[in-house]
Amino acid sequence: QVCCSGHGKNGSLSVLQQSIRPDLITEVELPSCRGIWTVYYKSSRAHTTEDNEYHAYLIISLEGRTMVLETGDDLGEVTETVDYYVQGATIAAGNLFGRRRVIQVYTTGARVLDGSFMTQELNFTAHSSESSSSSSEPLGVASASIADPYVLLKMVDGTIQLLVGDHSTCALSISVPSIFTSLSEKISACTLYRDRGPEPWLRKTRSDAWLSSGIAEPVDGGGSSSQEQSDIYCIICYESGKLEIFEVPSFRCVFSVESFLSGEALLVDAKGRQDDTKVSLKKEAADSIRVVELAMHRWSGQFSRPFLFGLLNDGTFLCYHAYCYEGLESNVKDNSFSPAGSVDLASASDSRLKNLRFRRISVDITLREDISSLARPRITIFNNVGGYEGLFLSGTRPVWVMVCRQRFRVHPQLCDGPIEAFTVLHNVNCCHGLIYVTSQVRSCLNICIFLIYFKK
Repeated sequence: QVCCSGHGKNGSLSVLQQSIRPDLITEVELPSCRGIWTVYYKSSRAHTTEDNEYHAYLIISLEGRTMVLETGDDLGEVTETVDYYVQGATIAAGNLFGRRRVIQVYTTGARVLDGSFMTQELNFTAHSSESSSSSSEPLGVASASIADPYVLLKMVDGTIQLLVGDHSTCALSISVPSIFTSLSEKISACTLYRDRGPEPWLRKTRSDAWLSSGIAEPVDGGGSSSQEQSDIYCIICYESGKLEIFEVPSFRCVFSVESFLSGEALLVDAKGRQDDTKVSLKKEAADSIRVVELAMHRWSGQFSRPFLFGLLNDGTFLCYHAYCYEGLESNVKDNSFSPAGSVDLASASDSRLKNLRFRRISVDITLREDISSLARPRITIFNNVGGYEGLFLSGTRPVWVMVCRQRFRVHPQLCDGPIEAFTVLHNVNCCHGLIYVTSQVRSCLNICIFLIYFKK
């Protein structure tokens, strides 16, 4: 867009562009980059608070290897002196056990590291009951989701595995949820969601919330607040489009939707629906469209509620905002009492999120590209980039989605062309900044900060 601005001798021709332009600190040419992650290391944070803690390492996944850089005063490569897996690409990386350990997931395994030293290595194998041979074969990881102390793995064959952490030993064990061992339907996308706070939000949407208030034990382990509690949930979407939410680690289903990918205006628990109407896609569309990425997050704020995101392989971006439905039926308690007046535990154990609803939010985002189910993750959630929180969508048309008073503000970043990877960076020389990798003419790694101020 072009406009005339100013007056008299100060008049000029102005070009308006709807695009964010972060302020560049450093640019480095970096070909064949597939993913980037920044991680913390607890022993290096001294007495800093969690929000002000500096990142310790930058992990860069290339096409056939992995680079590791220290993020101190300067970015220095330490690939040859650390115990990270560097012989191949990295699938995901993050922190576990209150940032005391780093977890690195690669195609056939994972490593747990105490700073630069490896403390545990896991190898992933097929656990299928249909396997006739006694020896397990290596099984590749397609994607991973990390929610301390759990790591959810989606394998290339459409199955999942769960890594369960032990805070006392800072070690992981591999678990295959029994509910999925004989599952015939493949999983198209999955993620973990950590519902944390003095009172985790999803608890109030349970059908037995009036019975279970305050009975759960904190599982945080990080120890920032004795009153803080957290619940872990696993969100899974199948190739048929059905979405289910499970408690972790019990993997008891607490919420399900028959056709998530159809983009209904309202998502209601299928078990608690009063009507039998189902939204179905055309057969040819149902065969080709599937959810390739899921994310769920609740940003800060006294009255904040979780958001649920889904990315389809045709580039459609679904966004839902959760709320607690307090209709007439939510005030009517089930027959949870015996004639003697005691609580019927069998009935009270039905703790589905029957009062949970998701309302679809319209966001002006169209990626305009076909996305493979085995492609790299596109959704990156951030809590502090230049003082702002939201998510970043990488791809051919990268987009910032800023959260302001529980509302979304969409800002494209088209000035650098396609963006392959994105992560946040906080260190001495880059205060709450960001790193992204472009792939237009030459692939470059850009370290930037925000000097752009939006009206809050």
